[in-house]
Amino acid sequence: MMHQEFLQQLTVWALLLVPEGIIMIFAGLGFLGVFPPKKLCILVGLFFGTATCALRAILPGGLHVVASLLTYIVLVHFILKISIKTAMLACFVSSFLVNIGQLIVALPILKLTGLTFDQTLSTPWLHVAFGWAGDTVLGIIAIYTIIKRKPFIPVPESDMQGGAGQE
Repeated sequence: MMHQEFLQQLTVWALLLVPEGIIMIFAGLGFLGVFPPKKLCILVGLFFGTATCALRAILPGGLHVVASLLTYIVLVHFILKISIKTAMLACFVSSFLVNIGQLIVALPILKLTGLTFDQTLSTPWLHVAFGWAGDTVLGIIAIYTIIKRKPFIPVPESDMQGGAGQE
């Protein structure tokens, strides 16, 4: 039984949490016009997705959410060398985008299928599918900002128009 549960968690980690972590890093920072090296962002996203998986297993109830958000901020600040204010704002932006996606995409699909939230979390493939459905808005913003390199709200650290480096 433990072996099957481990494989289920591994599936969710590899197919949802790590990709979501990477996309959250790109979307949150890109939204603000901050574009650190891509390889470093991918590494931070990998750490963030892994930490989120571990925190879900360790912390009861919704405490893992708060701990995950703090982990995002710490990783972005210390590894990507982004100011704490910008790291916090990027974390807020990416979390907000996930929540918007869950409300406008995943929740209506959930209602149409008649599945409960607990059913989707207890079945790895449903967890991954609904997780990706909820990440659609986040993914669109990440892709847009990576390809176009256009922020929605440039912050002082941004190298785009309106950033500190612009005169």
